[in-house]
Amino acid sequence: MNSDDLLKLVTREMPFGKYQGRLIADLPPEYLHWFARTGFPPGEIGRLLALMREIDHNGLKPLLTPLRQNRAGAACRLPDGLSEDTHRLPLESTMTVRAYKPETLTPDSVQTLTEPTVLEFGANWCGICKGAQPSIKEAMTDAGAGIVHIKVEDGPGRPLGRAFKVKLWPTLIVLKHGREIGRIVRPTDSESIARLLAGLR
Repeated sequence: MNSDDLLKLVTREMPFGKYQGRLIADLPPEYLHWFARTGFPPGEIGRLLALMREIDHNGLKPLLTPLRQNRAGAACRLPDGLSEDTHRLPLESTMTVRAYKPETLTPDSVQTLTEPTVLEFGANWCGICKGAQPSIKEAMTDAGAGIVHIKVEDGPGRPLGRAFKVKLWPTLIVLKHGREIGRIVRPTDSESIARLLAGLR
């Protein structure tokens, strides 16, 4: 999923039709589904409409909220930074952060995991995900060795994220013997993550 296309969803207006002049991100779901049934128009506008339909269909519309906030206030270029109004999470600009990687696990293979595991769903361009990294790193460090931390790049249509019904980023899901024992969505402090990880002891 291209971050430039996501930004266009909250800045580009529908150029024709009954909703001409409305932002693509604000088009009614039934209108997007109508295009899905009858065919999307050619060119960039059709590609953006198809993307918006996938986002809406998979319940990922909240991921556009930070982009709307950045547009309303001081502009923030993605994926470089975090705007000051994005949940005001701490961000250490000098901290080295592991990137989210395309998923290699399947829902079935997750169930075969034997080690304590944390699945962290997010996206590399996501400002809220970046802002949460110091807290996540601190909690994982304090938890000690023996916990596998897998960062999964999520997006519309990604099977693993949909299997776990992930809707907001970052989402941390704790697994014990391949079974979910808890999760936390958009953590704002290391203590809340640590309490979740305590279930692995």
